[in-house]
Amino acid sequence: MPTYLLGAVDPVVSISLRVALALLLATAAIEKLSAFGTFRHAAAGYGLLPRAWLTPIAVLLIAAEIVGGGLLLLPQLGPFGALPAASLFGIYTAAITMALRRGQRGIDCGCAGPSGRLPLSPALAVRNGVLVGLTLVCASPMAPRSWVWIDAFTVFASVTLLTFLYASAHVALANTTRMDRPLVHVELTEGA
Repeated sequence: MPTYLLGAVDPVVSISLRVALALLLATAAIEKLSAFGTFRHAAAGYGLLPRAWLTPIAVLLIAAEIVGGGLLLLPQLGPFGALPAASLFGIYTAAITMALRRGQRGIDCGCAGPSGRLPLSPALAVRNGVLVGLTLVCASPMAPRSWVWIDAFTVFASVTLLTFLYASAHVALANTTRMDRPLVHVELTEGA
């Protein structure tokens, strides 16, 4: 019998995390596909890849998000479904950390999609590190127990809450970086 880092996890916790993370990965893949050029440009900003590799790696990352999200939804795969998703979040965290160490705070992370630009920051690396940890929780087997009616409601409520928490953290990160920029002072004159 294999030994797991966390032991068995309650099914409600495991399923809630798996569904929420799968939704996050699916949304990220859709945003990157809808603005592929923008995503490719953001990936180039990191300066980690030769220009010739940008398009194939961008396609590979999007495919990994789709596959990782899909695997998270397959309980039959057990602990193995979460490992590709955790690896992907780990790669993103490492890329952000390397870029920050080189002083590249002003570049777009590539994770906000076409709707907005999110510059690199240490908080963004921490957020992604938390995603790695949450995904690794999904790598543990589910504890065997009976499923009761309230469990379905709890999963739905948990996924909704996790989605709102992620969206709130994303907005907070975007607003923090906007607040770091100098404000333009406008004086109003009488009659204006």
